[in-house]
Amino acid sequence: MIENVHRLLEDISGRVCRWQNSDQRRRWVATGLLKIEPGLRRLRGYKSLPALRDAMRILMRGNITGEFKKAA
Repeated sequence: MIENVHRLLEDISGRVCRWQNSDQRRRWVATGLLKIEPGLRRLRGYKSLPALRDAMRILMRGNITGEFKKAA
């Protein structure tokens, strides 16, 4: 899924040889995403993404060292 977005963004901004700054890069990415958005399809299970985000936050909250703990 993400590789397709990367490829489409590369098609749009691939010929830029010299970026002036990170703001310019962000503008190009935002413009590219808006341009390719109509051609993207919805992910199956997209309605469950907020629950996944919350579960990941709970798991990472107790993890200070940066290592993942196995869920019991």
